[in-house]
Amino acid sequence: MIDTSRTFRMNSFLLHVLIALLMLLQVGCGSEPTPPSGSAPDVSANGPTRPIDSGGPVLSFQTQSHDFGDVLDFGSHDVEFPFVNAGTETLQVFEVRPTCGCTTTKLQKKIFAPGEGDTLRLTYSPKSSGRQVKKVMIRSNDPVNPLQSVEISADVTPVIKINPPSFSFGSIDIGDGAIGQISLEAAHPGYTATSVRLGGRLAPHATAALREVQSDEGSPRQWVIDVVIEKDVPWGIQNGSIGLTGALDQEDGTRSRHSRSIQVNGTVSGKLQTSEPTFRLLLLEPDKPFSKRITIKHADGEAFNLFSATVLEARSGNLQVQVLPVADSGGSEYQLLLTGDTTGFTGAIVGKVNVRTDVPGEEEIDIRISGVVMPPEG
Repeated sequence: MIDTSRTFRMNSFLLHVLIALLMLLQVGCGSEPTPPSGSAPDVSANGPTRPIDSGGPVLSFQTQSHDFGDVLDFGSHDVEFPFVNAGTETLQVFEVRPTCGCTTTKLQKKIFAPGEGDTLRLTYSPKSSGRQVKKVMIRSNDPVNPLQSVEISADVTPVIKINPPSFSFGSIDIGDGAIGQISLEAAHPGYTATSVRLGGRLAPHATAALREVQSDEGSPRQWVIDVVIEKDVPWGIQNGSIGLTGALDQEDGTRSRHSRSIQVNGTVSGKLQTSEPTFRLLLLEPDKPFSKRITIKHADGEAFNLFSATVLEARSGNLQVQVLPVADSGGSEYQLLLTGDTTGFTGAIVGKVNVRTDVPGEEEIDIRISGVVMPPEG
């Protein structure tokens, strides 16, 4: 007999996963698809319009799109979206959710009698350049259009060009370190780069220094960020971010602070190689056991001793790891089996597996753990 309750629960979980993935795609601050020139704003999420005094609660916006036009990629820009409850019953706004970290919202109240209205205030702080289109989703008890959206757009001009916008060292041999450069060019005549600061896991093992370079007369000012990864950088994926701070002198005589973040990463390895760089658990169903395997082997096929593997810094309970020698590998290959249980836990799973071996220079390595437990139904 088919277990219909289990099938329904699994389908519901898959629906949650799909919604979460769609939201993750929207949350990034990069450009969203730009509608063709002259086309009408996309308000398909709002469904068909209804006349005033429709039955039930009706969330009715005066307008649902705003174009800021040409703006620089600093500071903030405000817009208001007036709305009214055009229905005959009480309207309740459950949630106002920006789809980008560069947009914040403010709504004074959440419950509105028939005929009562308010203003949804949005503040946009551009982080990317080019044509930008951002949406804010509004969920209410409007029975016909429970999920609506308002949209803002802008053509964003950067005041500083960063090349590359994010920097990867790629593979780094353990014990070697690495050196890289990031080029900066003022895209606005009033811009000056003033300082850089390195943060993240790379910070204890790397440095970042800013210096201005000579440019041709009449050319924009230029700088270079020299990034040095020290030889003591540990095994595994290492990432960090460079905070770039600058100042912008504007035509009205005011000076504004400008900041940008540049992501930096690299993968450090030696004789020990893994089938995956981290224990990526992705999205996990609540109240269920789970497992994940990673193979670790010697690059030259030589036998080595794997003395222990221990879960450290775990934020969720019941994480355990086992070491399983691979048959017929001659001691050159092992499997690490990570197991756990999501019972009574939701949210992010993080931690690391600390592995101890007798491989010179790689006597102790850490493999990161990451995943998310979805909330239970209801």
